[in-house]
Amino acid sequence: MHATYRHAEGERLVERIGDELVAYDVASHEIYRLDPAATAVWDACADGADELQVRAATGLGPAATAQAVEALCAAGLLESSAPEAMSRRAFGAKVAVGAAGFAGLALVTGLAAPSPAAAQSTPGPGGGGGQSGGGCEGPECGG
Repeated sequence: MHATYRHAEGERLVERIGDELVAYDVASHEIYRLDPAATAVWDACADGADELQVRAATGLGPAATAQAVEALCAAGLLESSAPEAMSRRAFGAKVAVGAAGFAGLALVTGLAAPSPAAAQSTPGPGGGGGQSGGGCEGPECGG
């Protein structure tokens, strides 16, 4: 049985920038940047797809497909229907992903975004809180 991959459950705001994709996970406040290969895999899995279908839709080779799928699953952006037991092939894919990550080839980059309340709070001294003309003003700033 081949695993089927589909978009993970959860509310996300998704924006395309050229051939890349940026996804904001509303619940976790995580932001993910998907490179072109990961974006192609994400698109191929919209309605559910196994590895062969993903490869056919994206034109990626087996290693690149496995790497992108693993990175998207690890980020929580894709879910798999595969059983938890790991085959030799899956283990090899994990090793390849780990080696690529070690080499600095990130397909999916994530970072934490501030919560909406924290993003709207006023920063400390000298900060403008996002208001116009919010720089340092007055005699202490030479103005």
